[in-house]
Amino acid sequence: MKFLTALLVMTTLALCNFACVAQPSGVYSKAQSDISHFNNALAQPVKFGSFRVLVELREGKKSERFWLNHVRRDENKYIGVLETAPRLRSTFKLRQEIQLEPTEILDWNYESRVTRTIYGHYNACEEFKALPTDEATEQITYWRLACAPSD
Repeated sequence: MKFLTALLVMTTLALCNFACVAQPSGVYSKAQSDISHFNNALAQPVKFGSFRVLVELREGKKSERFWLNHVRRDENKYIGVLETAPRLRSTFKLRQEIQLEPTEILDWNYESRVTRTIYGHYNACEEFKALPTDEATEQITYWRLACAPSD
């Protein structure tokens, strides 16, 4: 049974590129309040990499959430690459660089180059914590999520 549950969770996450977005109150505000850790990690590219941010892009009444990869800072703004094909949006294209304000970031994550631990990713951590405790621990360990920032 554990195997089937793990397989289902892994398949779901793979299909939506970790972009399945839970919306419990506080997840995004916690990511926003901890964004200084993301900025500190961005300033240490030898130690950390794989910088990503979750954003919601709007076009009129339509909106779609995406993880932007290869994130970097340009003064007070962030620039990331859209590597998921938009389904509803016509103004954004695959592999397009998108510039955004810090307040537009819903979630973020980065990876230790040494341990491969993923820091941040508040949304995925929240989803895993909704599982029974032993399954949550198993998934968090499998995906190497720290569920907390690190500098």
